[in-house]
Amino acid sequence: MISIATKKPELSLNISSAAPPAPSNEKITTHIFKSKLPDIPISNHLPLHAYCFQDRSSDDPCLIVGSNGKTYSYAETHLIFRKTTAGLSNLSIKKGEMIMILLRNCAEFVFSFMGASMIGAVMTTANLFYTSAEILKQFRTSGAKLIIIRS
Repeated sequence: MISIATKKPELSLNISSAAPPAPSNEKITTHIFKSKLPDIPISNHLPLHAYCFQDRSSDDPCLIVGSNGKTYSYAETHLIFRKTTAGLSNLSIKKGEMIMILLRNCAEFVFSFMGASMIGAVMTTANLFYTSAEILKQFRTSGAKLIIIRS
């Protein structure tokens, strides 16, 4: 049995573990969906930010903002990532610490995410449609040190 207790008794929950379902004679089919495009080799030995910028020309487009068409080159994007990393460091964010990102689908989300990756921070993302209570709960539960929002 799993019990979840809250300060409000009406919200307490008890879940009994039911017996597992009896085995059936139904055949289980596995479906694997693959892209028609060739596989992309991904290194498990590189941090995300290092992988994204290896073998890239500085002037090539890296990020295109869908809402306005603004294009950031690899050089511009990498510079913004480094500035974001420096800003997080100035706020005393260290490797392994949690930050919350509460942004819509925008370039700043990418800059924040990758800047945090460069410093070694751990990210939790929150949905803009969450209520303030849900955001607060996620912030507290995750142990986030700060929330990145759009001002």
